[in-house]
Amino acid sequence: MLRNLAKVLFGAGLGAGIGAALTKAAGQAGTEPLDDPLTAHHDTLDVAPAPEPRETLKERLARARAAGELAQAAKEEELRRYFRLKVNDATALTEAPKP
Repeated sequence: MLRNLAKVLFGAGLGAGIGAALTKAAGQAGTEPLDDPLTAHHDTLDVAPAPEPRETLKERLARARAAGELAQAAKEEELRRYFRLKVNDATALTEAPKP
């Protein structure tokens, strides 16, 4: 148990150290002056703007909601079929005709 705890702590420390080193290196990478000929090409790149995160989130929520409704309907139908099979009544769980 103590050996496993030592392994976890060592792994966490190693991961934190690597993460800190990469963050520091990434922070220093953006400090070059913009008029440097090696970095001047960044201005000429034709990059499309990213989609609005809020719209993307709304779309994802709508898709998830629709998928949830479909899954619920499918599960209910599956349970109805299972119940009808177990009670040996094909009309079980159906609505009675209204007069």
